[in-house]
Amino acid sequence: MNGNDDCRTYVEHLRIEHSHIDQSLEQLQHLLGNAVNWSKENPAPALLARLLQFREQLALHFREEEEGGCMEEARSLSPCLSEDVETLQAQHAGFLAILDSLIAETEVLAKRPNGLPALQQSFHSFLQQLHAHEAEENRILLFGFGSPAMDTLST
Repeated sequence: MNGNDDCRTYVEHLRIEHSHIDQSLEQLQHLLGNAVNWSKENPAPALLARLLQFREQLALHFREEEEGGCMEEARSLSPCLSEDVETLQAQHAGFLAILDSLIAETEVLAKRPNGLPALQQSFHSFLQQLHAHEAEENRILLFGFGSPAMDTLST
């Protein structure tokens, strides 16, 4: 395998990971959006289960990035990216803390349904921040691996 193939492998792995994360986020958005039917069914248990699963998924994704994954490879190819990679990695703990807060809000939601709008707003803000984080990862990969490797990164 040549260097360009290695780069494509890293980029493709990250693209797949981001696709899985995006699917989980869409499921969470759907659950939160359908929570307006509160009078029919309490959405808190299903939402709580999905948030807990998503937290595990995101924690694993971050751990892989921090333990020599795509970001480390991009940094090794372009050392000028070191500060950007460190900034992104420093954000990981904050994202997990936000998820912990969303989980805590959801646990209370069963008893206090009037907290749903605040939870929806918190989730929307989290979603925007996470998408900005993914966009910055893509920028780093583009710079680190170059355009040929990024051809597989369509999202």
